[in-house]
Amino acid sequence: MPTLQLQCHCGNVKGQVRDVNLRGRTRTICHCNDCQAYARHLPDTDSILDKFGGSDIVQLTPAQVTIDLGMDQLRCLRLTRKGLYRWYADCCKTPIANTVSPGFPFVGLMHTALKVNGPMDACLGPVDFYIQGKSAKAQRTDQKVHAGFPISWFLFSAPWMIWGKLRGKHKPSPFFDATRKPPVKPEILQS
Repeated sequence: MPTLQLQCHCGNVKGQVRDVNLRGRTRTICHCNDCQAYARHLPDTDSILDKFGGSDIVQLTPAQVTIDLGMDQLRCLRLTRKGLYRWYADCCKTPIANTVSPGFPFVGLMHTALKVNGPMDACLGPVDFYIQGKSAKAQRTDQKVHAGFPISWFLFSAPWMIWGKLRGKHKPSPFFDATRKPPVKPEILQS
């Protein structure tokens, strides 16, 4: 699959996502309370969440992502001290990505930051999982929605995450420096 462009709404943050393939990524619609709280913290909630309260997230390794312009605009939000690192562009408040920790080979790129030609399904393949349905704003009738994280999500994602860990694909990461620190101090919403 070709390189994808990563960009905030106003274009002050730009980057690339390389080597995206259907077997080395997981595409998930997450309805969890935390993803919804993150979206509500940013001004354009309607472009982040679908009508069911779901966020379209493409999950892959940090080494596949570069930010070539606008690192000074990158901000980090954590809902709690131990929560996910949730990255956004300060210039226009576009959500960019979620990360777990500096040593974990996982980044969840938000659909709002991916520039694709045409529908997401045509470029990135169909959604693999609809998760955290217990927190959805409304029930989907056309898709199987898991109440939480199904074991099948872990089994589907484990091969590329294990491969990523063994191959050191948690770095380089635009979200953590060589000392494993985020480039900006995360804002913590709840203590």
